Amino acid sequence: MLDLKLHLFENQVNELVDVAAKEAKIEKKLKNIEQAWTKIQFEFEEYNGTKCFVPLETMMELLDQHSLDLMGMKSQGKYVEFFINTVEEWREKLGKVDSVVNEWLKVQKNWKMLVNIFLASEDIKAQLSEETKMFEALDREFRDMMTDASINPLVVESCTAEKNEILKT
Repeated sequence: MLDLKLHLFENQVNELVDVAAKEAKIEKKLKNIEQAWTKIQFEFEEYNGTKCFVPLETMMELLDQHSLDLMGMKSQGKYVEFFINTVEEWREKLGKVDSVVNEWLKVQKNWKMLVNIFLASEDIKAQLSEETKMFEALDREFRDMMTDASINPLVVESCTAEKNEILKT
């Protein structure tokens, strides 16, 4: 180090060390996020012959925490430049998870209420035949989606599947 006369470049060396330390911290957080979300799975319970997912409080807390971590990383300017594509990719994935889980919760809540009305009552089927047909089509889509999700319960994979756009319409 003395032969390189690094002591003459103290400010530049300190700057490089600072950048490297902050980049290492970002890289470690990104690895932790990736490792966590490649393992997190939905849990399901049986309801009226269909698997319905059970929202996990710990998963939602982790989603919030990791989303905040990614926003914090993005705001780190030059320190995140090397990782910006990965940060953006995970922000998009976790945003999609948040959106899909919240939609699924709404749809599942309504489905649980409506399935008993439209499919369990012959009187309702007769009186509201058109509405029953519409519900039966949505019922099949919902059951198929939940079956697919239960076959592959990995949260990120389930929530980023193309089929999830159906329920938003």
